[in-house]
Amino acid sequence: MATKNRERRAAAPAAVNRLILAWLGSPVHGSTGTRMCGLRYTASDGSEITLPVVYAREGSAVVVLAGQADRKR
Repeated sequence: MATKNRERRAAAPAAVNRLILAWLGSPVHGSTGTRMCGLRYTASDGSEITLPVVYAREGSAVVVLAGQADRKR
């Protein structure tokens, strides 16, 4: 039972991430002025992961904020 609950909790953010990433790739996103983008990286097992992130510029630096960062490795 606990495993099913964990799987449901994991599936909900994944579905939301897919929706956000689809919106980020749409023409509508460019007109909203949000500072969001998809951050793609290769995981240690070789799979490619793309996460929606918020970013901000601070001088010449770019700061990236990922949601629920404490749950990510």
